[in-house]
Amino acid sequence: MIESMPPVTRVEKIMKIILAIAALTFAASVPGADYKPLQGTYMVGGATLIDPPESEAQDTHFYVDLEGNAARELYEALKAKAEAGVCGEPGDMTKRSGGVQCTMAKGGKEYHCAFGVELRTQHVVSGVVC
Repeated sequence: MIESMPPVTRVEKIMKIILAIAALTFAASVPGADYKPLQGTYMVGGATLIDPPESEAQDTHFYVDLEGNAARELYEALKAKAEAGVCGEPGDMTKRSGGVQCTMAKGGKEYHCAFGVELRTQHVVSGVVC
């Protein structure tokens, strides 16, 4: 197909192919929005975290408990004022915004964040009791 084209058209076609390959190669080497691995746990449950009623559906919420770097970065990103004595041990500092709650523990050596998602509405809800 390329051999039967006039010389200028053939060169343009080859250049387009080279540019497309270069663009794909470059795009493949750029990390997608700087996503990073997570540490933590999750569970599917109902609206009541502790001692739910037997009649309560246990598949209405998705709860997440983050640890490590993800929790630290989320703690730092929350614009809420850190409060002492909310959860954990004396000296722990907790930030809350909507349903998201993050705690800096042990003088900044540990971080934990908890939140849930109500699956029907996709609203963020609390994922911790304290």
